Amino acid sequence: MYKLLTIIFCFLLAENLIACECPEAKSIKKLDSSSFQSHDIVLIGRINHINSKQYSIEVVEVLKGKTNSKIIIGIYSDIYGDVNSCAFYPHFNNEYLLYLKEVKNSHITYYFADQCSANRSLDLKDCPVSLNNFNKNDLIQITKDWIEELEKLNKLPPTSR
Repeated sequence: MYKLLTIIFCFLLAENLIACECPEAKSIKKLDSSSFQSHDIVLIGRINHINSKQYSIEVVEVLKGKTNSKIIIGIYSDIYGDVNSCAFYPHFNNEYLLYLKEVKNSHITYYFADQCSANRSLDLKDCPVSLNNFNKNDLIQITKDWIEELEKLNKLPPTSR
């Protein structure tokens, strides 16, 4: 009985330790489109503070959805504080195209970005693992074109990127 309980416990523990596994992206355009459809907020933001549980995002431009603040909080975990192996970890002082899901905890709204979506820095130093086989210069141009398309869709003035 003890061995059976140990095996069950190990299995349950291992299930929570499994690394994130993202499907391979065949096209950045398809990944952008599906990420846009499945997320609450899409924005361009600058990461201006990072710690082990969260990071702050200075909102530069909202491309989908609404935020109530120019500074929002991104998290690496779910509302229970469990770290998600698929969390996107941005770098300090970089500007990103972010696809975010709202996570409400009591009266505070946080935002979660995952590795499997099309989250990436605008200079492409950070990009989805599934896009590593694509040409960086092509991806930078595709990213600029995608942002312009979203700006037109939302009737926003084009940025000088």
